[in-house]
Amino acid sequence: MFRSIAGMTALSVLPLAAQFTSLSTNNDGSLLFFTTPLSQTGVGQPNFGKVFVVDSTGVRPWLLRTRLVDGNATGNAYTTNAYNLVGVSAGDNSNVAVSSVIGCVGFSVTLCGSINRTDVYNANRESVFSGEGTTVLSRNGNWALVRKMPADLIPQIVIVDLARGQQYTTASLRTLNAVQSIADDGTAIVWRSAGLVILRPAAGTQTLSSSIFLTSETLVADSAVIDARATSVVWRDAAGIQLSPVTTPFSPIILDRNGTDPRISADGTVVLFRAKPQGEDDVQLFVIRADGSARRQVTDEPEGIQSAVLSGDGSISWAVTNRGRLLRVELRTGLVREFTGRVPAALPASFSPDSKFGAVAAQGQPFTIAASVTSTDAIEARLDGFKIPVLAIGDGQLTLQMPWDADSTRVHGLSLSGAAANPWEGASLAVFAPKYQPSFLRSADGFAVAATEKFDAVISDARPAHAGDIIHLFGTGFGPVTPAVATGSPASSVTLSRTDSPMSCVMHPNTNLDPAVAVTVLFAGLAPGTIGYYQVDLLLPKSLLAALYELSCQVSTSGLFAALLPVQ
Repeated sequence: MFRSIAGMTALSVLPLAAQFTSLSTNNDGSLLFFTTPLSQTGVGQPNFGKVFVVDSTGVRPWLLRTRLVDGNATGNAYTTNAYNLVGVSAGDNSNVAVSSVIGCVGFSVTLCGSINRTDVYNANRESVFSGEGTTVLSRNGNWALVRKMPADLIPQIVIVDLARGQQYTTASLRTLNAVQSIADDGTAIVWRSAGLVILRPAAGTQTLSSSIFLTSETLVADSAVIDARATSVVWRDAAGIQLSPVTTPFSPIILDRNGTDPRISADGTVVLFRAKPQGEDDVQLFVIRADGSARRQVTDEPEGIQSAVLSGDGSISWAVTNRGRLLRVELRTGLVREFTGRVPAALPASFSPDSKFGAVAAQGQPFTIAASVTSTDAIEARLDGFKIPVLAIGDGQLTLQMPWDADSTRVHGLSLSGAAANPWEGASLAVFAPKYQPSFLRSADGFAVAATEKFDAVISDARPAHAGDIIHLFGTGFGPVTPAVATGSPASSVTLSRTDSPMSCVMHPNTNLDPAVAVTVLFAGLAPGTIGYYQVDLLLPKSLLAALYELSCQVSTSGLFAALLPVQ
């Protein structure tokens, strides 16, 4: 009845995200600050965002907070303190800005206010500024660029003169989407839909003067930076990495057509960026002079570089590789020192403010997560401390099976570990396991992954189904089955495990408004020989006309799920 779904569909490669994030270094590169939800092995640190500092002696925690929870009267919603530290920016006068996330569950944004908070500390760890939003400091640490998201959901930019306690706010630029960079005199560059905008504190006022520096629909927003002297701006768009003096009109030169993530030295003479060497797949670090000369590759790491920063004097880069190794690179000599080894962490980690859960997978469902692993690693995965099956390990991704008995009423913590000893423990990824999350396996163009009755062909435009055919489709998340199958075990081909809830399906012509046609479901249950995948056998009506149909099905009360099916 079932042969194999191998080769019928390919899991897409998920983007990597570094577990050491928000890298920030000082003028000579002797210090590095970063945030991470990882914990140092055996220390008992919490597995949410913390700030660490690195110097010649090694890595040590700089700031972490205990999570405090305040319940409300109903007991089903709460707010917390800003315990989740997700960003850090350090200046050379010892000021350090920490951006954190405030937990907010069950309330609207209006009631919660901003979910982000900023605290700037001096060398004595005394607070010199606190407020809503996320912050980046100037190289000298005297100015702060703050992005606020008030309850009205209209972003606002604030520039703070930390030495004088003066704040400057935007008067009319209320479509700003990202904080980019700020120079040592308070000049800032930000991005909005129209392109790059220069902001300057207006003397004698509490507002910011603004001028559009560059209009570009292809600008990569998070790539724009300004040097400490406010003389040059570097960014990336469709043409590549470009640099221009801060003049009107701007006069850019292209530094590299294929590079990404540019960083610029304090004096504006050196640019660091990531790019693929010719003929290679792994991204490495390169440096180039501001006039476009002296381009050279400075790393040759087998797994490639995921993110990097440049010291103010342009001599040092701190970098994180795609396997989670933290490196210090002397750009003049090429000398590399490793400060952490590989960490098999699930990504994105639980300190991400962008989503409540890192992954959602139904009970028994195979699911793929981004992870700092390679295909040759020996990885063990645990859900709330209990080992769960690892189905496949690839470069940058991991496929697991959610246990059939996972509790569907709460959030679980997923953590990874490797065979090699490491000074870091993987952070937990917040995962949720509903009973149902039905979905057909689909190709990139939305077509159902389906086989003909004898499993001798895959249905496609070139080999469509026919009216009256029996076809086999595959999916995940269709719910409990009888008889049950143990987690990690393939479904039997002798005793079929059928879904406990019946499935119903209809077909809608995709090209007209003809009424839907009911489809007979012959079988819905686990696909024999697979772990966690389902098979649906359908008898197509003989009345179907040649067309592209949308097949819509429902199991239990989970809602409709659909895929496209060509019929001839």
